[in-house]
Amino acid sequence: MNAVTPILPDLLVRQPCDALTTWHHYRSQILEHVATSEFAVTETLSLMSVAALDGSAIKIKPTLHARFEQLFGLLGPEGPRAKKGKAILVPLKAVQDRIELRNLLCHGQTMLYTHSKGSWIARIRMMTVSKGHAILKDELLTEEAVAEALQDLKLQSKMLVARLGQFQKNLTSTPSVTPSAPVAQGSR
Repeated sequence: MNAVTPILPDLLVRQPCDALTTWHHYRSQILEHVATSEFAVTETLSLMSVAALDGSAIKIKPTLHARFEQLFGLLGPEGPRAKKGKAILVPLKAVQDRIELRNLLCHGQTMLYTHSKGSWIARIRMMTVSKGHAILKDELLTEEAVAEALQDLKLQSKMLVARLGQFQKNLTSTPSVTPSAPVAQGSR
């Protein structure tokens, strides 16, 4: 009966439901930024197919990871649009690196472990199938790691979408005719 129980204001102690709300907020924001990037990448590939340099259409890959790789190949150092696409490569690669996290968040089973102060760790288990065998993937993500991943993804996704938007404008605009020699002055 002589136990000392500290009395703390509710503002200092986060409840487990707050942790769950935060987790769902982070998760939905990560998925939203990947989806926005995915849309921009697919839209760019579609426009590139229509405006192909040599008249051949680009067959767009069916999987998310493959579409990112396909665009990277077209805009990368060896690609046909390397000169115009080099500013896109860094954010494209950064978002592409987060696709595995997106897969975990979409297809994984999550268990949230909370601390009495409200911080949490998410354990995500996902089964993948490779060559006919099931493989268990088990990941632990801290609240800080998820928040950091979200901030990085948000920045890179916005940069990617903006740069792809400019690239798309350049694809669809008609090039203006530039004379090869300056116009000569008229004689008087």
